[in-house]
Amino acid sequence: MNLIKLVILAGVLFAGKLAACENLNVKKELQRFTSSDSVGLSVLIAKKGKVLCSEALGMANLEMSVPRKPNDIFEIGSLTKQFTAAAILLLAQDNKLALSDSISQYIAGINTTQVTVTLQHLLSHTSGLVDPINEPNFLATRVQESISLVELVDTFKNDHWVYLPGERGVYSNVGYSMLAYVIEQVTQSTYQDFLAKRIFEPLGLLSTSQASFAVTKRKVTGYTYNQNTPRQHDLLNLNWAYGAADLLSNTQDLSRFTHALMQGDILTKKYTDILLSPITFNDGTESNGSFNYSLATIGQSKALRMSGSTLGYSSHSIYLPAEQMYFVVSNNSDGVNGGAWIPPATVASKLAANYLSIPLPDYLELELDASVAEKYIGNYRLDTETQITLTYQNSQFYYQRNDGPLARVIPMGNDQFYFPDTLNYFQISNTGAAKQSMDFYDFLSDQPEIAFLK
Repeated sequence: MNLIKLVILAGVLFAGKLAACENLNVKKELQRFTSSDSVGLSVLIAKKGKVLCSEALGMANLEMSVPRKPNDIFEIGSLTKQFTAAAILLLAQDNKLALSDSISQYIAGINTTQVTVTLQHLLSHTSGLVDPINEPNFLATRVQESISLVELVDTFKNDHWVYLPGERGVYSNVGYSMLAYVIEQVTQSTYQDFLAKRIFEPLGLLSTSQASFAVTKRKVTGYTYNQNTPRQHDLLNLNWAYGAADLLSNTQDLSRFTHALMQGDILTKKYTDILLSPITFNDGTESNGSFNYSLATIGQSKALRMSGSTLGYSSHSIYLPAEQMYFVVSNNSDGVNGGAWIPPATVASKLAANYLSIPLPDYLELELDASVAEKYIGNYRLDTETQITLTYQNSQFYYQRNDGPLARVIPMGNDQFYFPDTLNYFQISNTGAAKQSMDFYDFLSDQPEIAFLK
């Protein structure tokens, strides 16, 4: 193909991506959730592995005023776990291990409440292992320390098994560090080397690697918040998240990996089905999740969702199997201190809703005075145990469920109110009538939860 044809083809592809971004209102949504001089967001939308839209807004580094770019690299947090799970399943597929293997076969001296804990229990977060990694005190005092994988496993292999395996789901980062340890024991290579050989290199994931303190070109700076003011995040040694939340990547690589995984290019159908099937507990009930994916519904579409976060970074992905659509959003800030952090799940969900043409309100604030507010406020009864109270204080509306915390809500048109930085909203129906109700729509649900004014 000659140079002129290549230039024309590149122009056509670029124009196609621009049109997709415009049709899905991507720039408008990014501008709603961040600004050009704040921490940044990057977004990628793909269909059948083909990128439809890739956009970024905000800053990759605030100190140097470096803007975000779509191909920026970031810490993907718990999105790492899908790579670890795929690696274990690859080894099972190669007959190098079995998911029914006891973890005591690979971790010497382990004591797991005298009941067999299997690799499958670790994969499904049903091992009974409870670790303190994400607890505030642990984050404040321990995660700055240096630790090796062997030391990490030795630290938690005993005295942290609280529930019977298979009894319930308890999210565990250390459980996935143990799986990374198993990978190294079985392959006699490092976790990074095995992933590179079997996943990164075959798929051309040139921006994906294990995190370290080495300089990584194109990696964005991570921030947290003091209320609405961003600041540098606290120090974190990602060895504490070995195999659980310690990979670097970008939205393009995550899209390539997800498409290959979902299309059976990494695992056979047998093991892909194991990866994506609901987890079954000992009593026969099923969870609403698989190995790390939340099994959800957006409108009428089935969805696989996953979130990731480390100190300074957060991300969320949505895959719609029937449509073969993929949405991924990264944010170079975290929600550890709340403040002005915007959950990437909110941004990704809004983009998915746009694609699926799910009707949502405009989320534009409407000023209401006290005389108008009177017709909305009051106690709404959901059921015999749940009361929702809507109050108006100092020119602001507040929502409270039973004795829970007050949550500010913002009025919109059509008697609707939304919760800031979320897609949750409610509508007051039959205002002034005997059956005045609060119709609550939770995170893209199409059937409201209805409470009636007492």
